[in-house]
Formats: sequence, structure tokens, C-alpha cells
Amino acid sequence: MKKKILSLVMAAALTAGLIAGCGSKPQDAGSGGGNDAGNAGAGQQEQTEQPQTGGEAKESGDVVNLVLAIRGAIGNAREQEIIDAMNAYSAEKIGVTITFLPTEASEYVDTIARYLAAKDDIDICFMASYTGLVDLARQGALMDLTEYVHSPEYEKLYGVMPENIWEGSLIDGKYYCVPNYKESAIGFDLMTPKALADTIKEKYGIDFNAIECHNMWDLANFEEYVEAAKQEGVSYPVLDYDLDLFYWMQSDDRYEWVDFASNIPIVHNRETHELSLVYENEDFLPYFELIRSWNKKGYYNEEELLDGFQENLILQSGDYGLASWTSVPDNQQSACDMFGTEVYLNEFDNNYITQTSVLGSTWAIASYSSKADAAMKWIELVETDTKFADLFVYGIEGTDYTRDEDGRIVDIPDSGWNNYTWKVTSYETASVLNTKAEDYKEQYTQFNDAAKISDIAGFRAVYDGVESEKAALQALQVEIQDLYYMGFYGPDNLEDTIAKCKAAGSDAMIEKLQAQLDEYLAADR
Repeated sequence: MKKKILSLVMAAALTAGLIAGCGSKPQDAGSGGGNDAGNAGAGQQEQTEQPQTGGEAKESGDVVNLVLAIRGAIGNAREQEIIDAMNAYSAEKIGVTITFLPTEASEYVDTIARYLAAKDDIDICFMASYTGLVDLARQGALMDLTEYVHSPEYEKLYGVMPENIWEGSLIDGKYYCVPNYKESAIGFDLMTPKALADTIKEKYGIDFNAIECHNMWDLANFEEYVEAAKQEGVSYPVLDYDLDLFYWMQSDDRYEWVDFASNIPIVHNRETHELSLVYENEDFLPYFELIRSWNKKGYYNEEELLDGFQENLILQSGDYGLASWTSVPDNQQSACDMFGTEVYLNEFDNNYITQTSVLGSTWAIASYSSKADAAMKWIELVETDTKFADLFVYGIEGTDYTRDEDGRIVDIPDSGWNNYTWKVTSYETASVLNTKAEDYKEQYTQFNDAAKISDIAGFRAVYDGVESEKAALQALQVEIQDLYYMGFYGPDNLEDTIAKCKAAGSDAMIEKLQAQLDEYLAADR
């Protein structure tokens, strides 16, 4: 999981160069639902064809056609039938249709940057923090939607989600995207297979569910349980599936990354608002000591460091002792559904709305599109119209799904259409699968309402003048952080790592970002 995200981080770092190198720059103007089988798998074909270019409006009468680029959703056998049905509905409702342009998820960051740089015929595009959203907005590739968002014409769209979610999507004080309202906070739990936990409780008297766990600093409390898992012969006593500082820091009460999306090793103290190098901050020494000791005890498997390591296969098999799970509404059932096996979750205390959590799935409009009004109408329709949202998420009733007596979605397996609520619409708008809890939507609302809001949720770092330092620190992180997070490196390596960070320019970076952060926190937001 982490290696995939790190590759996206590094690819996103190239976005600015792609945009800047394309000649004249345009003027400045996220669970899920659906058929949760996913989009990846055998038999899917790669789509590499370029969208049509030229920018001319493809109109039939008063109907405007838009090109919509989306990450994933590729290889669906019934794609054309679903899009045709959606277009028939939206043409009648708002006079707008789409040309659907799905792209392999692993290729989307580079592909969408190239499309936008070349001003290819793209109108609407899926965007998230990990697809280069902030950089693309700042480079002028995405349209400023502020006037649309605040227009009375789109009052219904604005009302889909609370104001704090809209505010969390701001980039430099402007709206460049429309968030898909999903779980808008982030938090973490520790996860273990139910069968293993029951065995350990019976044989060793250790109750996984009774272990005290409030936050990432309580990880040491699980050592006896992990040792018992090792004695039971699991191949991965600790599986580094989001089980490390890279993720956990987002929901910690003491610290958070100053810029999670950029993956630089600088942390923000939530109380003092001071920035520091994580490897130089003595508060993290016990963490590094613990993980190094766990490695020496054989709790980590070096296979996890290999490119292409399939954590999901291990999680599905249950051949592990401890892993991490990202909190969502209907938490326990969602984890069991995800991996097709029964698990227990030991939950951390708090969830936070962060810099990236609101930006996990959004719609944006290309800055050069001549059809922004039509694009906003289409976005409003998919975000507010249940019938249209259900078409996009679940497909066609009777072929891709049926409904139970309560109107909930009953998926028809292998129908040829798979999509996700979190990727395309609001959880309030789409219907709910019958496998979800009866109060599923209420749980979503409670989950989001209960979340804490980071003081720097709206802070977007600017790296003008320290671009080389940023790149050097990112490269260093990619090289070493897995080694620290799985204990192959530990306290004995910190001195050398600190020296490398300083040589890469960490002190100058901290000074630059601290000044920006102080100004941000002092402003009347």
C-alpha cells in the first residue's frame, strides 16, 4: 500500500514540470460503495488511446458533450451500456452528456498531467491529493470554481456537504474542485484475524480486544500479542500495511506531518505549532527503539520491502498477527468485507480532518474548458440526483443489481460493471448496499461530525525557492522510511540520517515552512 502511494507522490512531483514545459500556460481563473469487488484484476485491458483534441464543442441540438477523465474504472465489460444510460438521463435532465475516459489507476497521475499540459480535450477530471491536485491548481491547469461554488444557481450542490468540508478543500483560498462527500476524516485501528485472536486468547490468555490502545504511542502494549502470533507460526507477526508513522501521524493528538502529500520528513507539533525534523525530534525516539527491537525479535519479514509485495493477499489469507486499518463508518463490517475474512479492530481514539482527507476524491474542471457551465451542471447532477448517482455507481437495475424490500442495493455478481460511491458522488446521494449496516448513512454523518479538525487542515505549503531541497528530501524518504518503519533501521542510524537530511536542506526547508505556517495561523480565516 505505502509503496504504491509513494510512487504516486514522486510522480506528482513531476506534474509542475509537465505543465510548465507545455508552452503557454492557461490564465488563472476521495468507503466506498458501489460493487465493492474493485476495479483491478485479471482480464482487464489497458486503455491508452488519447482523447480527441481540438477543443470544439461536440453538440447535438442543445446537448453539450463533455470529456470526463477518471482514475480506474477501466476494463468494465458493460461500460458503454452504462454510459449510454447515464447520457440518456443527463441529456434529458440538463442537456449534457459525457465521453467517458477511464485510465489505469497506476498511470493516472502522469496521464492526466500530460492531457492537461497539452490542453487535450478534457473537461471534467477526477482529482485527489495524490493525483497532483494542489500542484495542478497552482500551475493553472485547473479552473477556479469559486464563483460557481458560491453562486445561488448551485445552492443545491453546496448543500450536499457541511461548510467545513468545503473549507477543507480550499487551495490558496480558492475552490479548484468539488469534493465527493465521503468519510472526510482519517483515523486508524489495529487489526488482527479473528480466528488467530480467539486462539491466542484461549491458549495464552491475551485478549486482543482488551489491550489498551488510544493512539500510535500505545503500540508497545501489543508486544505480548505479537509474540504469541509468532509462536502460532504466522508468516508476518507484524504486517506493515499502513502500520507506521507515515499514516498514523495524520490522526495523532501530538504531531502531524506538515505536508503529508509531499512526503517530506517534517512534523508539526499540534500544541506549539513548531516544525521539526522527525528523525531529530526526541519524542519519536521510543517509537524507533520499539520498532527496531521488534525487528530483532523477528516480527517483520524483509519480503515486505520488495517491490510488488502483495499485502492484500496476506490480509485475505489471515497469515499475519497485527496490521493497520483506516477507520470508516460501519468499521468492523467494512474491514471484514474488504478482506473476505473475519477480523477484530482495536480502535485509536480520534479521527482528524486533515490537509488531504477532504481531498481524497474530487471533481475538477480543466482551466481551458469552454464548457464550464455544462460541467458544473453535470457535477451537480451526479452529486445530488440519486437515480443518476446509482447509475454511475451500481449500473442498471435488473442487470447489475436489484433492490430489497427496503430499497437497498443487492449486487448481481460478475455483471460487468464495478464502480465506487466514494469516487464519484456523495454518500448522502447514492443508495446503500444491503450488506451495509441499516444506519450506514447515519454512521457516516456521525463519523464526520465527531472528527477533530486539524489547525492546519487548510495549509498548503509553497516551495518556491526550495524546490531542490524538497526533491532531495522526498528522494531520501523514499529510500529510508520503510527501513525505519519496519525496524531494519533504528536509533543507531539516526545520526547518519539526520546528517543526510541536513545536507539535503532540511533546515532551510523548516525555516521556509515555519514562516508560512506562522503567517497562516495568524490570519483571520
